[in-house]
Amino acid sequence: MFKSLAVLAVSCIVGSHALAQAGPALDGSWSGYYVTQAGTKARAELSIQGSTGTWRAFIPQGPGRANPCFERAHPLELTAQPGGKFRMAVHASRTLSGCQDFQANLTLVDPRHIEGRFGDGRELQLERQ
Repeated sequence: MFKSLAVLAVSCIVGSHALAQAGPALDGSWSGYYVTQAGTKARAELSIQGSTGTWRAFIPQGPGRANPCFERAHPLELTAQPGGKFRMAVHASRTLSGCQDFQANLTLVDPRHIEGRFGDGRELQLERQ
């Protein structure tokens, strides 16, 4: 009996760790648009594998293009939340000193679409590539 309980406990721990990962639901490449804090439309590209990946943002025109934090791949971490939701943390400061880290809440709408919202309320929409 003790052996069965030990096996069950280990299974629960392994299973809960697996659920904490973003997993294959978001694996792959994603692209979409959002509005920067300065009000400029920007394109975002995400590459996700498991619970990690990269975030790159591009500003097609305007003064924001001179910002060295754009057009760089920044590391990101995903944490699965209940109901097909994820918490994305982008660690831009690890890539270049002075770049701002940020977070967003993401929802997998369907296998090809993610909707999200940054902490300040700005929206993000992504499509699987």
